[in-house]
Amino acid sequence: MSALRIIQVGLPWTYHGFDAATKEMVRVGLEKGRETMKQAGYENYSTYDVTPEEGPGELIKFLGKERVDGVVIGYGIRGIKEHSAFFELLVNVVHTHAPHVKFMFNTSPDTAVDAAKRQFPIK
Repeated sequence: MSALRIIQVGLPWTYHGFDAATKEMVRVGLEKGRETMKQAGYENYSTYDVTPEEGPGELIKFLGKERVDGVVIGYGIRGIKEHSAFFELLVNVVHTHAPHVKFMFNTSPDTAVDAAKRQFPIK
């Protein structure tokens, strides 16, 4: 399944809007998530940091250069009311620049594997 490429798009664990405890939870969750994805057989998985302040420009460039099959949009973007417009923007950016992508949604940084299993089950 190594040809399949999944990225998790989310706020960096160092995001200025997170308090120290949240930063640590997100950092640990992302590390655990990468390991869990690899153990489950999703070897071509990576995280991609975006922030509302920086916008989606780098993500657009990335999607123009790289084939991506699935995108997990992190709860830190979806779950923060003030980020609703940014969440909408990201969905539309991905849909425009990679229309074949399957969208996936997690409940924490380390549950991307559950979303991947729903959309891309490994047999």
